[in-house]
Amino acid sequence: MAKLERHNNSLVANLFGLQLLRVWYHNHRLLRLREPGSESHSEEVEALLRDGVVVLQEFLPPAEFERVLREFNLAWKEGLFDPKLKEATSVFQHDMNMEAYGNHCPAIMEHFADNPLIRSIIAGAVGREFREKGGLYVRRYARSSTPVRAKRMVGVEYRHADSHVPAYKAFYFLADSDEKNGALVYARGSQRMRAARLAFEYRTSIKFSWAKHRKLAYTVIPLGKLVTPTARERRRMGIHETPIPVKANTLVIFNTRGFHRQGRFTGERPRDLIFIEYSHVTRGV
Repeated sequence: MAKLERHNNSLVANLFGLQLLRVWYHNHRLLRLREPGSESHSEEVEALLRDGVVVLQEFLPPAEFERVLREFNLAWKEGLFDPKLKEATSVFQHDMNMEAYGNHCPAIMEHFADNPLIRSIIAGAVGREFREKGGLYVRRYARSSTPVRAKRMVGVEYRHADSHVPAYKAFYFLADSDEKNGALVYARGSQRMRAARLAFEYRTSIKFSWAKHRKLAYTVIPLGKLVTPTARERRRMGIHETPIPVKANTLVIFNTRGFHRQGRFTGERPRDLIFIEYSHVTRGV
């Protein structure tokens, strides 16, 4: 979900470039904080810095993958997931509250509550160690042919970037994910702050500030309209997005400053995953 609080609500301030100043400050600060020799797992870190995304196949040993999968399936059968209907779709997002049910899933907690390999790769990309533990989520996306009581939520099928500073998500797939069940779509290299991207950030900050000022954001004007680059802007920024199909037991780490979206569901097969969100790796370091 795009975290649009990054765009200051003051229209006048953004007209004078406040958002660009914030982008410059955070990224300049990050460069100053880099520590020599921090790039362990250099191949994965290099891919994350270059492309904004890295794919690690067969992430867990087969026996451990089966443990994690059994826990997920048992939690699903026990009804521990809370459904939310994705806006303008027939797809439900089912989440398990790990603060409430983490003790039901020792294997999931063991491997993903604070995974040292994931932390090491992200630390290599950030340039130093960080304190954030990361938010842990266990989720199923699925179509439903029967009525389900669920909260409505904004969909993420539109392309967006979560933040103007580097932040990371790690998706661990418990089942195959492809173009039929909403595979992750990512624009490789779009996490880099080049001139065209800075111009986009400036225009978007003004659009969002104006919509907030007129009380149109989230209501009259859909969220996607405020943050999705137009075809012309995509050409200027050189954005070419591609789906990332993966097999079960694959981990995908990506920089959420890059443009990404969830693919569309064209089949009935659910998409099951565990993901860890690192939103503040550049803070408090």
